[in-house]
Amino acid sequence: MTSPIQKNVRNSGRRVIRIDNWIHACTTSGGEGDDHVSFLFYWIAYEAAYQQYDPEGKVKEYKQRKKFHENIADSEYAVDDLQFELERCKEQAEKLLALRQANRCFWKKGEDWSKGPTAWKEYFVESSESAISKLTGAIYDSRDIPEALNSLFDNLSIVRHQIVHGGSSGESSFGKHQVTWGNEILRRLIPVFRDCIDQNKTKDWGNPPFPRVGKKADEECLPPWMTGET
Repeated sequence: MTSPIQKNVRNSGRRVIRIDNWIHACTTSGGEGDDHVSFLFYWIAYEAAYQQYDPEGKVKEYKQRKKFHENIADSEYAVDDLQFELERCKEQAEKLLALRQANRCFWKKGEDWSKGPTAWKEYFVESSESAISKLTGAIYDSRDIPEALNSLFDNLSIVRHQIVHGGSSGESSFGKHQVTWGNEILRRLIPVFRDCIDQNKTKDWGNPPFPRVGKKADEECLPPWMTGET
């Protein structure tokens, strides 16, 4: 019978292999030199790091990301490297956090906002300033890391949506700068996440999504939610 620690080590190993695959793709599959492609490859690596196997679809993605950021901040070996890289990409991160087009509230109206612009502007300015403050704090105080990552990756997720849902027109896109900033942020942070998982393999990072099934490729087998083999 597999022990919890053995299971954690196995799952961590799966995550590291998947992350490595997509980081490698950035330099071998057309990602290098194209911020849009590179951004997407790094984002897939990020999802390989945090996503959980959830057969019933009960847990929202942002909650999975939040839990992952908490685990990162609470992990041995991670904090110093993460703070160092956050400082190195601080300029790009601040620009992204201050950009209204990269903020969720710019694209989706809150239920309690009036039809006029006042409520939205107040919310945006407040949330943006708070996020930038948390980012600065995280560089010097590890207690601010989870909230800083939550805000930063919430904005990065908007950039991701714009690309994969056809809202970006590449080099001529009005949103090109946010892709360039986002790519630099991901380029610095994703390898840190990868190393953190690799160096803390006994930690419970959760069951990766789409677990390997069967004994060989494309084998007919029962679904993992039935067998419990994740």
